[in-house]
Amino acid sequence: MKREAPMEDSHEVRIDLDPMHKQVGANLMLLRAAKQTDATRKAIAALERVEAALVNICDQMGVRVTFA
Repeated sequence: MKREAPMEDSHEVRIDLDPMHKQVGANLMLLRAAKQTDATRKAIAALERVEAALVNICDQMGVRVTFA
């Protein structure tokens, strides 16, 4: 997914989160399908925080991001 946001000082920012999002999503799917242990639950929580951090960073930059 590519998002573009013009900046106030006429600079343009291009962000391609697709590779990272796909990797995070793939890892989340594998972990959710795996036997649920304390370690897998911690890994899932960590990846969910990574995904939330990506959204937060983009929000702060004024770029709207949604994950499919």
